[in-house]
This record gives sequence, structure tokens and C-alpha cells, in this order.
Amino acid sequence: MTQPDSETTRTSWTWDEQVVLFAVGACVGGFLFSGILHSYLSSPNRPLFPEPALGYTYLFKARHGYVYGTLLEYLAVTYGVWVMWGLGALGGLYYFGVKKRLKWSFYARYPWQTLAGTAISMALYYAIWRLSIYVARS
Repeated sequence: MTQPDSETTRTSWTWDEQVVLFAVGACVGGFLFSGILHSYLSSPNRPLFPEPALGYTYLFKARHGYVYGTLLEYLAVTYGVWVMWGLGALGGLYYFGVKKRLKWSFYARYPWQTLAGTAISMALYYAIWRLSIYVARS
């Protein structure tokens, strides 16, 4: 009689496994949000000259040229993709390389923590972005 593989019969994850998978999902969401924001911010959507009354005081390079935007837009477009990619890669390395608790096949069958982190973080990043525009105009 063979012993069942402990990785396939495992039914629950520890809290640190769930947090790391959720954090990796949040990094994926931040990566996607920064990329979408980078392509959205162009000259028809943002001014070519600073408008302090609207909060557009930071010059940065968007996909279609240089535009002015808020501080959050500047940080997201300039550094957001790289920071989120780096944090997600570190989380993945920590989870799959250092801990060696789960193999990729187990993760591929149960991606809900990462998908939940991505969905929740995308909505949260969008709300923070809209709030930053509102605050910059006040």
C-alpha cells in the first residue's frame, strides 16, 4: 500500500501561505493597474502644461508623450510596474523557492487567493487613484 502524497491530500493552507498568495495577487493587480494607467494617460486625457488648480503638477512620460499629472500618477507610471513586478517576484521566490511547501502543480489547481488579491487590489488601486485626483483638486 502506498502512502498518499501529502501535497495532494492537503486541504487547508496556513495563514502565511494565504497571505503570500494574496500579496502576490495584489502585486499582479498593481502591475496591471500601472500598465493600464500608463497607456490611459495621454495628451487628450491630461494637460501638456501644468495646471495646479486641477492638481496636475508632475511631469512624466506616458505612452504617447510627456504629460502632467498628480503625484500618484507620476509614481504609478514611473515606478509602479517595476516595484509591483519586483515585489511579486520576491513573494513568489519566497513562497516557492525558500519555503518549498507547495509545488507549482498544487498552486495551479488552487489559484483563488491570487485571483482574489488581484481583483480586490485593482478596485482598491482605482479608488485610491480617483481619491488622489479629488484631493489634488481641493
